[in-house]
Amino acid sequence: MYEQIINFDEINCESSEIPGITFKVLSGVPEKGPSVAIYYFAPRATIPAHFHSVANETAYVLDGDFVENGKAFGPGTVLFGPAGAVHGPHYSEKGCTILFALSRELDFNVSDLNPAS
Repeated sequence: MYEQIINFDEINCESSEIPGITFKVLSGVPEKGPSVAIYYFAPRATIPAHFHSVANETAYVLDGDFVENGKAFGPGTVLFGPAGAVHGPHYSEKGCTILFALSRELDFNVSDLNPAS
């Protein structure tokens, strides 16, 4: 039996500190431990290049166009980022929905490094 069942429509959508990015936390408390959340990118909303020092991140593109470091990915794409790896910038030309899962607590560290270098 499942330990928790939620109705997605009953979860509040929260604003991030980044304009045009909102999210719904499906499981966990991101600042305290592992979590799963759905992120919505408005058209042209951008998350800068960054890394998570302790959490591995998995991203699954649900809809729209998710642009990672200049390359566009569509629905069904899964991206993996180990702790400490710089990734991004992330943005969307037309808007997108992404499921993000973090293996540990969220820490967001903006990076001046280009992940493609």
